[in-house]
Amino acid sequence: MSKSDRICVDTSAAVELLDSSKPHHRSVQKASVVFLPLPVLGELRFGVLNAPPEWRELMSEELEELLRVVTPLLPDLDTVEHYANVRRQIAFPSNMSRRRESHLLNDLWIAALCVQHGLPLLTTDQDFERIEGLRFFGSSDFPIECGHPPKYAFLISSRRSSALASPSSTMLPVSIT
Repeated sequence: MSKSDRICVDTSAAVELLDSSKPHHRSVQKASVVFLPLPVLGELRFGVLNAPPEWRELMSEELEELLRVVTPLLPDLDTVEHYANVRRQIAFPSNMSRRRESHLLNDLWIAALCVQHGLPLLTTDQDFERIEGLRFFGSSDFPIECGHPPKYAFLISSRRSSALASPSSTMLPVSIT
């Protein structure tokens, strides 16, 4: 598997993937491995828990379905150094809300994982534009292609069979070097 056919997905893009009514970016459709960083997994699970009770079960099932076809990307001790370097590049305004700061801190961890592993990031938010060394596909590139029945079929192929994630309860760090 070459590094050029792997991609990392942030929370905003993962939400797009979960929405079956929306088209998906060509880079995700062609990727041999789609990585979902730990902060994204946490944000998506938080979204499920915060959903109206009548939607939680369906949203949880959709998230579990997505987790079966992506590879979790977990931080390690090397990620800490990358995080510190990325964090130094971003100045937080003094009047930033706690919610916004929390969101931005998660974005910095996502960026650190991408820089560490040389992975391009698919995102629909602009927080990543200022991070040196990060390659990303931004909102102007998203989405490009339509047509993906059945749900997540574009993520599943024989090339991906070795990269599928275990159920979330048994996630282990993945070596991607």
